[in-house]
Amino acid sequence: MGVAAGPGLPDRSGPWQQLGATAVSKQKPIASLRTAADSPQALAFVVTGPAGRTLHVRWSTDCEIFDDDVGEETRQGTISGAGRVVGYPPVLAGATRCYVWVVVRPPSGGRVTATTYAY
Repeated sequence: MGVAAGPGLPDRSGPWQQLGATAVSKQKPIASLRTAADSPQALAFVVTGPAGRTLHVRWSTDCEIFDDDVGEETRQGTISGAGRVVGYPPVLAGATRCYVWVVVRPPSGGRVTATTYAY
């Protein structure tokens, strides 16, 4: 897995900030990215791959409220699309920190990138 420039901002408007470096994977390795966001209002990820090739993305989030350990929420899901996949995982209201995991297997002979965002 390597690092590259981001694949572009999420489609929904907002003051998105990239969280960490963009992950890049070729052929058999799985691209996996884990980042943390402090007090997020929204989360997003953008995964890109070869045009016309279907990408199958698994994601998971863990959001928590640090004020006296009031709450924690873990969510997960899958999303598929061709060429570019954008996901918007839910954020626990009042969360002080969220972790985001994105996992995608590159299509045979292709390359994928994965970037997470928050605001």
